[in-house]
Amino acid sequence: GNRSYPGESGFRGRSSGGAVRRPRPGTNVLRISSWGSHPYCIKSDVSIRDGYVEMEAMPVAGEFYRAAGAIFRWQDEKNYYVVRANAAENDYVAIFKFVNGRRSGIGRSLVVRDAAVSTYKWMTLRVEFSGNVIDVFLNGRKIVSATDDLIPKPGAVGVWTKHDSHTYFDNLSWGGN
Repeated sequence: GNRSYPGESGFRGRSSGGAVRRPRPGTNVLRISSWGSHPYCIKSDVSIRDGYVEMEAMPVAGEFYRAAGAIFRWQDEKNYYVVRANAAENDYVAIFKFVNGRRSGIGRSLVVRDAAVSTYKWMTLRVEFSGNVIDVFLNGRKIVSATDDLIPKPGAVGVWTKHDSHTYFDNLSWGGN
């Protein structure tokens, strides 16, 4: 697999009214903070259909959300998958798809409550995807599996937050074809 750090070449991002930056000069940790809808930072020179994306994340603040997400099969700002772990909403993990800019969950039963997502605690979020199968791992433990056919094309990978989240990201890795 490949390993990189958000902020190196090949990354691009969006954060409305906030920041996509390193919290301390000379570190590899990326901080995304915003009041925007869905801030992100993607590795735009990567295109994977079947593979994995993994990252470490630590939600640190947010009145309504303290979310960290892993993006995969990114086509553009309106079409991609994201797995979201949120410390502010009963510590849950869920899989979402954005199709033509509209977000929807993939199966109501896929929300995992009490998934041990905590504020000020690093977690490892991994998503493995092949064909229409999506498997999600939190800290090495498989917690969610689902199927979806709406975005079959290869796409970029990256990191994501929601609304008022302030989240640190590190050690983004990916692999596949």
